[in-house]
Amino acid sequence: MTKTVLCYGDSLTWGYNAETIGRHAFEDRWPSVLQKALGDQARIIPEGLNGRTTAFDDHLADCDRNGAKVLPTILQTHAPLDLVIIMLGTNDMKPVVAGSAFAAGAGVLWAGGGGTAVASAAASFASSEAHSSERSTS
Repeated sequence: MTKTVLCYGDSLTWGYNAETIGRHAFEDRWPSVLQKALGDQARIIPEGLNGRTTAFDDHLADCDRNGAKVLPTILQTHAPLDLVIIMLGTNDMKPVVAGSAFAAGAGVLWAGGGGTAVASAAASFASSEAHSSERSTS
């Protein structure tokens, strides 16, 4: 029986090519490579978006890139699914989003069901880090 796998992620899943500032060829993107390796055993659904975060809003983005907010809709769109692979967190490191590894990790926990307390702690930490770096550059 063929399994259905959703690959949910950011620009790495989308296939961003830093050399051309465009996209890798479809067959070179990792979900396509996975599909080729698994053959008829699985149907791979690539769901990548440049700039997608774990659970943070990017108010400078042209669309909603908060992975935790959008994921429930994506899951319903592609249901039924046998497996979901989530590759997020890199964009959380942007200063305008969360700006620290701790905040990115907290975003992953929040998106995975850790709840608003973790996101609140991450936002608080990110805010204190921003103030700390402002003081050190003054």
